[in-house]
Amino acid sequence: MKRLEGKVAVVTGGNSGIGLAAAKRLQEEGARVAISGRNAKTLEEAVKTIGNGVLAVQSDVAKPADLDKLYAAVSQKFGKIDVLFVNAGIYKFVPFAATTEGLYDELFDIDHLEYFGGRRNRRHQRHGLCRDQGCFAVVHKIDRRRIGGPRDSRECGQSGSN
Repeated sequence: MKRLEGKVAVVTGGNSGIGLAAAKRLQEEGARVAISGRNAKTLEEAVKTIGNGVLAVQSDVAKPADLDKLYAAVSQKFGKIDVLFVNAGIYKFVPFAATTEGLYDELFDIDHLEYFGGRRNRRHQRHGLCRDQGCFAVVHKIDRRRIGGPRDSRECGQSGSN
C-alpha cells in the first residue's frame, strides 16, 4: 500500500512548476489529486502530465467565488481533504515607492489569503471539507525577497518595513 492511499490532496497552482511536481508526487504516493490554476491551457497540459484521474479546476485563489467552486468540485468528486498544498502565487518586481494599493492587494490576496484567510475565513474548513481530524496544509512560498532586492513591495508587505 502506498503512503497516501485513500487520501485526498488539493494543490493550488498545480498546473505548473513546483505545484505540478507536488501534484504528480502526491498521486504517485497514492493520493487522489485535485489541482487548480488560472490558465486553462496549462491545466489541460498538467492533466496530461499527471494523468490517471486528476481533477483540474480553473480558479483564481484571490477570488472567493473561485475558491468556493474549487472546494465544491473537490467535495463532489473526492469528498473531504486530507492534504492542502497551498502553492499558488505571483510576484511582480515593483519598487516599493511605485506599489499601488491595487497591486499590493493582488499580491497579498494570492500569496497569503488563499489559506490563512482573513477575508476568506479558511473556506476549506468553513465548508467542512477537512476530514474530522483536520487536514494537513503545506504552505509553499519561496522567499522572493532575495530575488526582488531590498525595499520592493513584497518585502515591505511581509515584514512591515517602510
